[in-house]
Amino acid sequence: MTRTFALCRRCVRPGFAPLLGALVISALVDARASADPSIVYGIPRHYESGGRPSTAAVGDFDGDGHLDVVATDMFYATVSVFLGDGSGALEPRVGYETVEFPYEVNVGDLDQDGDLDLVIVAGSGQASVHLNPGDGDFSARTSFTLAPTTVFHTLLGQVDDDGTPDLVARGHASGQHYLITRLGLGDGTFGPQQTHGFADPLHGPAIGDVSGDGHRDLVYGHDAPSAPTESGAHIRFLPGNGDGTFAASLPVAYQLRNDIAAIVDVTDDGLLDVVTGGNVVPNAGGGTFDAPLEYGQFPVAPRVADLDRDGALDVVGTVLAASASVPDSVGVRLGRNDGTFGPRFTFRARVTASISIGDLNEDGWPDLVTADASNGSVSVLLNATGALEVPVPRPVAGLRLATPHPNPSDAGVVMRFALERESAVTLRIVDVAGRTVRTTTWREAPAGEHVWRWDGATSTGVRAGPGIYFVELRAGGAAVSRRFVRIR
Repeated sequence: MTRTFALCRRCVRPGFAPLLGALVISALVDARASADPSIVYGIPRHYESGGRPSTAAVGDFDGDGHLDVVATDMFYATVSVFLGDGSGALEPRVGYETVEFPYEVNVGDLDQDGDLDLVIVAGSGQASVHLNPGDGDFSARTSFTLAPTTVFHTLLGQVDDDGTPDLVARGHASGQHYLITRLGLGDGTFGPQQTHGFADPLHGPAIGDVSGDGHRDLVYGHDAPSAPTESGAHIRFLPGNGDGTFAASLPVAYQLRNDIAAIVDVTDDGLLDVVTGGNVVPNAGGGTFDAPLEYGQFPVAPRVADLDRDGALDVVGTVLAASASVPDSVGVRLGRNDGTFGPRFTFRARVTASISIGDLNEDGWPDLVTADASNGSVSVLLNATGALEVPVPRPVAGLRLATPHPNPSDAGVVMRFALERESAVTLRIVDVAGRTVRTTTWREAPAGEHVWRWDGATSTGVRAGPGIYFVELRAGGAAVSRRFVRIR
């Protein structure tokens, strides 16, 4: 059924009126949902791309502290960059030449200069690296090849323990299926190609320490003809050795639903679980896993983030249209911190195969960016949940949180806050996708000034990457937050 929410001005918190435009939000809620959605996204804003965007990504490319968008123009040899101004709006595209028929864009600091660079990959295996000089001009590029293979999926992440982004790809050639890794050298280039061959089709991959030994593993789906499942795909992983090499493949032993969305802790037990486009495989520790928890179907572009800022990770993905005359839409299921998700809320959008997450209007709520190859556009859906008239913490006089220092920072960050009276205190570091990075608490903090220094490490001990972060202070029923930037 369809529910339309009209928000009057007295129901909108100060500063949110520009976000909502006409102050009308439309959401499709399935029959199992509650009467009103717990999360709301505004009517999408569409921006014309240079061709047929197959993927989009979010990052601060021009160094102004505001998030921008980049998208591949699939049937043209260009990549489109849309600069943001912090309001949620994007400037018209600026196109840059890249590899022919670019399919996928990956973002990371390849040369370790504090600026976000691009890796553009075509299905042919041809690829380009666009190093960012700091102003978001991606004119310069160098080319390389992932060979001999047709490439289906790539991602940037840390495979070894040197802190530089590495490239992982899945491909196919001459009846063989491959997982490919190329280690980043920290200067904008990659080392020699390492190839792992398989006889049967693959899915994914994703990166995460699922074995719990401190090294990142490669998790993937593997079609096995003898597998007694409807799709024949089981989840497996290559245990990482910490130097970019891997031990022999080990089974997770449970069925892959659609594709791997993320390797994250959705059961709130400190272990990284496998989230797919239809189920969660909980990590039981020591490289073993519990039986999967089914939650529905997201066949395309599943992503995981804390969209409603309740501390539990949620899943968002493409909901395929029933017919060609109806556009695809975006579906959200809110997490419960136990590996399960609630009913699906569906929001109208132009989307075919790519969803990205980031706070484009800087209100602290994660927004969505979709790429739609059929309409030649990227779309922005602003998270309007915070604009609804909902209970908020009671303000307490004298609760103060200073801007983190230094800002921006390439190392530790000092948080200074003051309490009017003794209170329990929680300080939480959150990234732009709404994910909790680090939390510290005081059961009884005395009145007066306090200092806490964040060393830049996440709750798992891994150094947090560059980007925009928020520190949230909660005490005595009140909450206040401040924004800061890490540049390395």
